[in-house]
Amino acid sequence: MDGLNFGDLFWIYDSSGKVLTSNAQDEIVFADTSSLELDQQLLMYCGHASKPASFYLSFKYKRGFLAFSEQEKLINGVPFYERKTFTLESLSQALEKPFTTKLSEHA
Repeated sequence: MDGLNFGDLFWIYDSSGKVLTSNAQDEIVFADTSSLELDQQLLMYCGHASKPASFYLSFKYKRGFLAFSEQEKLINGVPFYERKTFTLESLSQALEKPFTTKLSEHA
């Protein structure tokens, strides 16, 4: 994800302006920003400097990390050792739609 560095806080938006969040079942969904507290949807860009093409994601103010459920749905809340390591391509496939990122000014 161009322009992001490890530790950056950011949001992911789809083409209609909805922001990436997790619902009550910890499934990852895009939701209308008017129904959310936007700062609670901040993601943290995590990874290893030795593997700059791969990363993992965690919501700053929610427990756990992003991964796939047994049903192959993108979910939040898994422990560190179960997290999914993404590439830009694998994240695009997981989200199933084009997306953009917006860096938080609070990072």
